[in-house]
Amino acid sequence: MWGVWVDGAFHCGGGEQTRWVRNLDTNPRLTVHTESGTEVVILEGVAERLGAERTDTETATEKTLTRIDDAYEAKYDVRHGTPVFRVRPQRVLAWADFPTDATRWRFEE
Repeated sequence: MWGVWVDGAFHCGGGEQTRWVRNLDTNPRLTVHTESGTEVVILEGVAERLGAERTDTETATEKTLTRIDDAYEAKYDVRHGTPVFRVRPQRVLAWADFPTDATRWRFEE
């Protein structure tokens, strides 16, 4: 899936009818990673839905959604729109020369 880093969090999205988006309604825990199998970054966190379909717990402003769309357009030459999910990192694993440089970061909320 495509995604962008905005305001200290990874943002991604998908169609309402996709299985993974429907699964987030039941379990918002999410793992995302880079495409490379040699230069690896794995991010684990909890997805928060942003956008027009907001619930009481959603915190995105129109300004934030515009910044996310701008980042998508700069990276992929397309605006994303909603729904979009914010994934704040809880744990990140990364390496480029495994096992010599494998690193783990933990983030407090």
